[in-house]
Amino acid sequence: MYKHHQQVIAKVSKKYKEKKEHIALLLTGSVARGNAVTNSDVDFQLIVSETEYKRRIESGDSNIIDRDIADYPGGYADVLVYSLAKLKEFALAAGELMRYAYVGVKILWSRDTQIEHLIKKISHYQDKDHDKKISLFHTQVESWLWYCKEAKRHKNKYFLFQASSRLLLFGIRLILCHNRMLYPYHKWCLNELERASDKPKNMLNYTKKLMNKPSYKHAKLFADSILQFRDWGNGPDSWPLRLENDNIWMWENGHVAIEDW
Repeated sequence: MYKHHQQVIAKVSKKYKEKKEHIALLLTGSVARGNAVTNSDVDFQLIVSETEYKRRIESGDSNIIDRDIADYPGGYADVLVYSLAKLKEFALAAGELMRYAYVGVKILWSRDTQIEHLIKKISHYQDKDHDKKISLFHTQVESWLWYCKEAKRHKNKYFLFQASSRLLLFGIRLILCHNRMLYPYHKWCLNELERASDKPKNMLNYTKKLMNKPSYKHAKLFADSILQFRDWGNGPDSWPLRLENDNIWMWENGHVAIEDW
């Protein structure tokens, strides 16, 4: 950890520790996970009492950007405020993006013994929807490969760029899901893919090729490495039929868009 990040942590910790309505201070984000760069901001979560949380929500003061507390170029402290009840909600029903935010979290100080247990529970991969996600993401990989082919046929560079991006997203999500790893959103996707222990042999190489030069050739190399990696269990139904059924299922069950689930 960089010395200037340590200095920000010490200042923020001292600033919020004195008030009794402040229950805990958590270090989050890239600094907590150990993959920050020198000019990364420092992310925190301040856990407060229910009364204090309600007051901050009503006053619009639940996300504090403090640029004065950091003395390095581009630096600032980003403090999100939640209540203990919110953490309990996240533990029960948060999506993968929210759960990933608690991966590697460090408790700087706490007045409540529940905090550590809740963090572990939030950051744990949820098996409940595992098989459904495997099925959904597999279908998306097949469909976006076809769209890459269509983009080539129509000589549509914009469509090819979009289809390649979506293919990369769902291919990576499928492999992360296969490894029971949380989706970190786009910023850290490649980092998590590199960490995945069970993935197609040349997937990282094919990923870089498709990113650097979108083409149907590179899309097919990327997709085939995933589609041939294992039996994904979707049976004999064609992907267009599965895609339609998936869209209906997502809508009927009130889920967010597939890419954010």
